[in-house]
Amino acid sequence: MIKVMCISAALVCTALLANAQEKIEVMRYEYQMTMPSTKETGDEAASQGGTEIVYLDILNNESRCVSEGNVKREETLIEFSTGAKKDADIATRMAALSSFRSKVKWSIYKNGSDLNTYGTSGVETYNVGESVSLVKWDILPDVEEYEGMKVQKATGELSGRTWTVWFTQDIPLIDGPYKFKNLPGFVVKAEDSTGDYKFELLKSEKAVATYWLSPRQEKAMKIDKKQWDKIRNVNANKSFSQIMNERGGTATFKMVDDKGKDVTDELTKKKMGKEDKPIEFY
Repeated sequence: MIKVMCISAALVCTALLANAQEKIEVMRYEYQMTMPSTKETGDEAASQGGTEIVYLDILNNESRCVSEGNVKREETLIEFSTGAKKDADIATRMAALSSFRSKVKWSIYKNGSDLNTYGTSGVETYNVGESVSLVKWDILPDVEEYEGMKVQKATGELSGRTWTVWFTQDIPLIDGPYKFKNLPGFVVKAEDSTGDYKFELLKSEKAVATYWLSPRQEKAMKIDKKQWDKIRNVNANKSFSQIMNERGGTATFKMVDDKGKDVTDELTKKKMGKEDKPIEFY
C-alpha cells in the first residue's frame, strides 16, 4: 500500500472555491454497486474492487447518480472552502479527505432528454453530454418477483457492455442508477454479462444534500463522448508530472511504500495508463 506522507502543491489552475449553498431536500434511492478487482495501481481501494454505495437522488424532474464516497468528499471540500474549517492546515485537510475514498470515477446527471456524465482525466473535470435514449432495450415479457416488487427484465448494450436490468412500475418513476433511463419503469437491479458490474437497490429515503452540482462540476468543460474517449486515450500515455507541466504548474508528493521506500518519483513519472475494466470501454 502506498502512503502519502506530505503534500505540497503549486498550481496555476484556478482554485476550486465553493459559495455557501442552501441545503437541498432530495428523494434518495440507495444502491449497492459491485465492481471488479483491477490491476495494482498503488491505490489500495481501487485495486481491491468489491462493493460501494451509490445514490440515485431525485430532485423534481432531475436525477443524479453519485457514489457515497464522492458525495462526502465534496461536502468536506466545501466545508474547508467556506465553512468553519476553511483555515485548517493542509495536514488536517488531507487527513479528513483520506477517509472518503471512492472507486467510482463518474457522476451521472439526467434532466429531460439530456444525460451528462462528469468525469476527471488528468487534473481536469469534463462534462460529457449524451442522450438518455442511448440504450436500445429489448424488453422481455416475463414478470418476476424481486424484493416484494413485480419486475420485468430488459437487455441492452452500452459502450461495449451488454446489460440486463430489472425494472418495476411499483415505484412511480422512469429512472434508474448509472445511465439506465429510457424504460417503462424504475430500474431496481442491473448487471452486465461479464459479471464485472452490478447495481442492487437497497432502500429509499428522504435526504438532505449539501449541493446538487459540486464546484468542480460547475466549472467542467462540456464535450461529447468522442472527445472524451480521445482525451482519456491521450492522457493514458502521459505521466501525472507531464500533465502538470503542460498546465504550467508543479506538484510534489512525498509517497512511501510499506517498507518506507520513497516511491514519489517512480509514481509521478509513470504513465497513467488506461483504467482497467472500465464500466464503459474506450
